[in-house]
Amino acid sequence: MAYDLHIERKEDSTPISYREWCEAVEATLGLRLSQEEATLANPVTGEGIRIAGRAGDAEVFFPGESIWSPVFRWGENSAAFSAKWVNNDPSHPVWAGASALATLLQADIRGDEGETYNLVTGELTS
Repeated sequence: MAYDLHIERKEDSTPISYREWCEAVEATLGLRLSQEEATLANPVTGEGIRIAGRAGDAEVFFPGESIWSPVFRWGENSAAFSAKWVNNDPSHPVWAGASALATLLQADIRGDEGETYNLVTGELTS
């Protein structure tokens, strides 16, 4: 099973609203709300795979490849993204976007097991 990270506020804080999330995505360089459908290439066969988007999902621009890719999945009061993007490189487009979003939303980045990550470095803090 894949391990995810979540952009969310502490339990005793006001939850992130859908509107707040969308405004934060739109205000963050290199991010955009997902288009209705994304097409990705199967890395083994090269076959195109279509993935339906959901309201609030967001894409990240990867400048090296000049492509937009779906990364953030909006859920009830939080967004999730795959932990595969965490590589302790704060300049990586996914981490830079996640960090910017969490900062704008006054939120944390937490793993599935509740651990938190430093927004600047991406390192595990607890």
